[in-house]
Order: sequence, then structure tokens, then C-alpha cells
Amino acid sequence: MWTGSEWIPSPPMSGDTVHTSLSLAIEDSVVMGDVNQVYNDEEAMISAGEYSIIDHMVIKIRTGIRLGDGEIIKSSIASLCDYCDSSDKVGIVDRLIPITERRIIFEKMIDLVRNIEEYPEIFTEENSKEQWMHYGKQISKSEEVHDAAIVLNHLSENPSYEDSLLLEFSNFEYILSVHLVMLDKLQTKRWGSWRIDDIILLVGMMNDCAEGWFNMFPPKSMSSEYDSMKMEIKQMMKRILDCLTYTSPSRRIVSTGNAFLATMWTFFVFTTPFPFVLNNQSFSNIGDFLGVLFVDLFFVAFPLGLFGISFYAWIQLKELSLLSKQFRSYIELF
Repeated sequence: MWTGSEWIPSPPMSGDTVHTSLSLAIEDSVVMGDVNQVYNDEEAMISAGEYSIIDHMVIKIRTGIRLGDGEIIKSSIASLCDYCDSSDKVGIVDRLIPITERRIIFEKMIDLVRNIEEYPEIFTEENSKEQWMHYGKQISKSEEVHDAAIVLNHLSENPSYEDSLLLEFSNFEYILSVHLVMLDKLQTKRWGSWRIDDIILLVGMMNDCAEGWFNMFPPKSMSSEYDSMKMEIKQMMKRILDCLTYTSPSRRIVSTGNAFLATMWTFFVFTTPFPFVLNNQSFSNIGDFLGVLFVDLFFVAFPLGLFGISFYAWIQLKELSLLSKQFRSYIELF
């Protein structure tokens, strides 16, 4: 301490010895190189980062489920699928979304597309195209949601084959349901040819759809839910067959009736003397000539028109019969 004229040793104070020893200990530690250094584990940091990213994506999926927003769900699952390009990342998905929660998510996703919004007007030739587009959009939406659910099911180290099959079946059931709604709207007492063409086109699409799906499904029983869904699809197939059975007689009547009328008309024309232009008769004026020519053309064109209608109805009848045969074979598969 400074006395004013010189430095002298300061008197002893409590805690001074401890302070000195601590200072020395710290200084000695630095000098001797005993300071502990912490090194970050790079692999652990990467794993933690991946877990955080996947967890954020899973939270977005759950948010979409809670809000009932199919677009959020589909985009989140697509992002998750793109990101999970290794087994380690897929394993994280398994830990974050166990199989029980996935099945709940699948049910919630299917609920988003379970209802069918009917077109507000009856089927007419004028709005036929609009109705096809209206129901086609609903089928496309169902396919997108079901495909997203199947992708989520496959984002697992042990994906469930049965769950994928049930999702495929669910989508097929919905497509059949939409087509049956359209068939019900087309089945009216007014059987115009365009309506029959729409029915043939619609059932033909169902036939192509069914052929692809039936090649995928195993005939054996897998679960009560699987069997129940198969029975529902079987009932839908029977309704389609009933529609075809109901439609065929009308085409048979049109085909046979017009052919009969055309035949009788042709026989009547060629057995009754009419003022044909080709009889080399003379005409006093152009008006008489045109009048006889019109009568000749009418008597020739009318039976030809009847034969044309009869032939077209016969083609429709053959197509309906072929489709009926196909759907009977599908029903027998169950």
C-alpha cells in the first residue's frame, strides 16, 4: 500500500489468500493447457436439423388435417416425399407419425372427398359437356387426395400393403359412386340417341377403370373392412348392370321398329305407281318438275333414313350387350 512517501506491504485481509490461490490456479491452468474445450458433433447437428425440418413438415400436414384443407395436405406430403431421400429420414417420419396416427390421417383425407356435389340441373344435350366437366373435376380431386395418402403410407420403413390396397379401393369406390350419380341423371323416359351415347361412354369408362383395378386386387379376404368395401363395389356393379339391362330393350325396339318400317315403306314404294321423274313424262313448267322431283327424293330418302336409324341403334345395342357381359364377369369375381 502507498503511505504517501513509499510502498509498504499491506496488512493481511480475510479472503485474500483464497483470491490469490484462485488467480494462480487459473493462470496455472491456462499455462499448462488444461482448459476444457467443447467440440460440436457434426453428425448429431445434421440429424437434429433433419429432425427439425421433417417435424415442421409433419406439423403442416396435421394443420391441413385440422383445417380440412386438401391443398395444404397434398403440398406438405409432396414436400415431405421430396425431402425424405434416405432411410434415416424415412425413419424419422416413422417416429413422428406412427401407424395408428397415419390411419387416422388417411380417414380424415378421405372424408374431404367422400361427398359428391351434384350438378344442379338435369342432363340435357346443351349442358352435357358442363356436367361431364363438373363430375370429372370431383374424380380428379379424389384421385389426387388418395394418391397423396398412398405416398404418405409409403414414407415408412415398413409400409402397410393392406392400407395401400384399402386406399386404392376407396378411390375406385368413389369413382363408381360419381359415375352412378351421372347414370341416375341420364336414366329418364326421354331416350335420345345422345343420352344412349353418353351412357355407353360412361359405362365404357367404368369398364376400363374396373379392368385395371381388378387386376390389382387379390381375391382372398384380408380384413373385415376390405370385405365390406368389396361388397359395396359389388352392389354398385349390379346397379350398373341393371342400367344396361334397362337401356338395351329401348335400343332393340328402335332398331327393329325402324328396320320394319323402312322395309314396309320400300315395298310400298316399289309396288305402287307414283309420278317418278324417271318415267319420261313431260312437264308443262318447272314447278311441276320440281314438285315431282321432291316427291321422288322423299320416297327414296325416307326409308334410307329409317335404315340409318335402325343400323345406329343396332350398333348401340351391341355395345350395351358387350358392356353387360363385361360387368357380369366382374360381379362373378366377387
